[in-house]
Amino acid sequence: MNKRAETSAVTVTFLDGEVKVYKISAGPGVAVHLAQQCGQFGSLVLLYGNEAHAIPVQQIREWKIEGVF
Repeated sequence: MNKRAETSAVTVTFLDGEVKVYKISAGPGVAVHLAQQCGQFGSLVLLYGNEAHAIPVQQIREWKIEGVF
């Protein structure tokens, strides 16, 4: 049986009010890991295929993650 790859959308609201949505290669259960990573390294790191985004937490007002089905 093939396991379906999980994909999620991470919506980031920046301090200036700009909103961007990033697709990541993980299910929404990764939220705890992302939050810990933000605290430990000071960046929200989002991976999708061969793309990577590292957003300094000082630039983020809020972020949320939702599963994409």
